[in-house]
Amino acid sequence: MLRTTFLYHVFDDAVFNGRAPLASASIPVMPLGSGAKIPRLMYSLRGDMAKLRQIGVQKGIVDAGVTEVGKSAEGRDLLALKLGKGASHKVLVLGCHHAREWISVEMAYYIAEYLITAYVDPPTNDKEKRIKHLLMNREIWFVPMVNPDGHVRTISHERMWRQNNHTHAVPAGSVKRGVKTVSWLAGSYTGVDINRNYAVQASATPSGGKSFLAWGTETFSGGSVMTSRNPQDSDVLHQVWCGPSAASEPETNAIQALIQKHSFRSTISFHNYGEQWLWPGPLTTGSGDGYVDWVGRGAVKVMATVQNGPAQPPAQLHGYTFTGGPNPYLTSGDMIDFVYQSVPAWRPAFTPEVRPADDSKGWEFSGLPESEIENCFKENLGATLAVINCAGHDAKAELQSLNTATGLPPQRCQFVRHCWEVFSGWTV
Repeated sequence: MLRTTFLYHVFDDAVFNGRAPLASASIPVMPLGSGAKIPRLMYSLRGDMAKLRQIGVQKGIVDAGVTEVGKSAEGRDLLALKLGKGASHKVLVLGCHHAREWISVEMAYYIAEYLITAYVDPPTNDKEKRIKHLLMNREIWFVPMVNPDGHVRTISHERMWRQNNHTHAVPAGSVKRGVKTVSWLAGSYTGVDINRNYAVQASATPSGGKSFLAWGTETFSGGSVMTSRNPQDSDVLHQVWCGPSAASEPETNAIQALIQKHSFRSTISFHNYGEQWLWPGPLTTGSGDGYVDWVGRGAVKVMATVQNGPAQPPAQLHGYTFTGGPNPYLTSGDMIDFVYQSVPAWRPAFTPEVRPADDSKGWEFSGLPESEIENCFKENLGATLAVINCAGHDAKAELQSLNTATGLPPQRCQFVRHCWEVFSGWTV
């Protein structure tokens, strides 16, 4: 890694002008609750991504021509890194669909930093060989901040803001909710939940089970609306408005175009909180595809082998579960559902809901302290590398054999371990 101090990133700020790459700076940040802004040490995502790109280009593993994958509603770059040379096995790793979920930025960013800095050629040990294998045989796209406008708003105005910062003029309308009709007045409404805005279609799951929930399908949990057609649910207490139409947001369109162009074989979209790895689709027992669920369960098993440094016991840093569908709740227009539908042959696609496990400490979303970033990164690193590795496979190996082939003449054969098992016990 390039640093030992783990801090959060801001998109960028004038205070970073003229500073050395990877340097932190004091940024005035809105506190949780109310009150005046408080100085906080943060990194510049724009500056750090540029430095990572420079290092990776020098090593021959990063594409110098890829700096962003689109623009936000307010014109900010959706900053991107393209790593690796395996163009036939592409992987997508995203963070920060939801503005206040700061830790999701750091998971995508620090995993990219780890791969770039840990790559050496020639490799001298098994871990270095594994990293080189990934970067020679996978093409990995990282977009750590899908929602830069919303993230900037959490810094400067509203710490708990979740959506983007796009304002729409909406005509008067209504939607049926059971026996009740909810109406809204014509007006300007600001803030679309990007992760409710993808153009998901109502199609059957791979097992022929319950259909995916199409964009605009209202969903509920415990009496609360989790996906809403009502633009009044763009206020800070709800923030689950799916937008005036499917893919109405420039951020959504940029990621959809990327997915449709590259047909990623594995995708991870980081969120928080809950300490869960979520499968795509509405089913209660899995995604409907045996291989996808096997990889997801494997990723969680890899997390259970993580050690917090060599002197610590091998107990799980935090306990994650593999779940989805209505647990924790159903949504529609979800990015992972979109990629699962868009990529042929039902490929592994997951939504990790990372630390904290619950809101008992008031840490949910951006309240997670900097002291939690490093261990959150460590426990998700091996699982993410496992999913990247599994992008090169098509199905679970049913049988394994250590025997060499017997033929005339005898043939040498190679034993290949399961795609996620090789990352068990992965430590930094």
